[in-house]
Amino acid sequence: MSAFPDDPDHFLRWLRTRDEGCGATDQCFVSRATYGRYLESLVVPWRDDRLRCVSGEVLRVEETRGGISAHLDDGTAVLADTAILATGHAVPAEPRDGLRGAWDFTLPEDWMPGW
Repeated sequence: MSAFPDDPDHFLRWLRTRDEGCGATDQCFVSRATYGRYLESLVVPWRDDRLRCVSGEVLRVEETRGGISAHLDDGTAVLADTAILATGHAVPAEPRDGLRGAWDFTLPEDWMPGW
């Protein structure tokens, strides 16, 4: 899960420097929150005038002479050189039965017989 293809152990090394990573191996599961902190730590050096993270619903994106203009639901427009479309995890309209619990976050009734 390293952010760097040429350094596959980067995430593991980062994790081992943190309390939650004590004893971590390359087979451990970590929470999304932990992985999010890892990614956040990588963008901190650019959180000045070069990178600004904005949360909101984008109603439309328009190409401008200088890049793009993203129009948000609160009426503001964000001008930028580049836009990244992060749609999240795509959920199929009708997932196959064996995958249903993974998509809608519900478990089948027989997921753990005897309970």
